[in-house]
Amino acid sequence: MPPFSRTIEEEGALFECFALVSAGSLRESELRAALSGGPWPARRPEQNLADLRAQLAANARGIAEIGRAVRRHGLDTMRAYMRHVAGQRLRQCVRNAIGRLQPGSFRYEMDGGS
Repeated sequence: MPPFSRTIEEEGALFECFALVSAGSLRESELRAALSGGPWPARRPEQNLADLRAQLAANARGIAEIGRAVRRHGLDTMRAYMRHVAGQRLRQCVRNAIGRLQPGSFRYEMDGGS
């Protein structure tokens, strides 16, 4: 949030429940209106739309690739592998990543230069 914000609403467009896609298509005009309307509109609606399009495309590709893997290896094999990835393997990867963390700091400039 920008430093002058006092509530989450001041960050920009706030979505509580919004159907992003309808009948397989991005609801672009409704989304554009939601991003641009309200007391604190989004700062870069075009960038937000591009980001959402990219995420939808990535999701569609992921769905297609999972389907391809299921057809190639079978549903039971894929389920077993997903349990493995989500279980012990994931825990070990997180432990390894935490073990490599070093003391440090990070700085990132906001839109307004703060």
